[in-house]
Amino acid sequence: TSEYGGHTTNLDLHSGGNSIKIGQQTGSGNADHSVKLYTYGGENNSMFVKQNGNGNKTLNMTVRTDGGTQSVVQKDSGAHTATVDLRGSYHTDLNLVQQGSTTQSYSLVQTCQTSGGCTVSVTQGN
Repeated sequence: TSEYGGHTTNLDLHSGGNSIKIGQQTGSGNADHSVKLYTYGGENNSMFVKQNGNGNKTLNMTVRTDGGTQSVVQKDSGAHTATVDLRGSYHTDLNLVQQGSTTQSYSLVQTCQTSGGCTVSVTQGN
């Protein structure tokens, strides 16, 4: 198989101690991918982003809290989008899955003020 796509990743960290893994894949066709991942002071987070398949995939994620685990998987042929902004005095653990052949869109601004952190889990598509 061959892989095509306009893979783009912009990463702008103003923090430390983060573990970040980003994967972008097409397989065949001409899908565009884009990830912008900013932390702006969020430290010691574990972040994972996967984009794959035909169709545009876009993610903007800003994490301004410490010590959370964030996972976003965009897969299959739908033109999925996601915008995530995590804030607050405590971390937010995020698990977002966008899948299927129809376009999935999600936007979140989370301000966690719960001691021990917050959790958001969303699955879109089939």
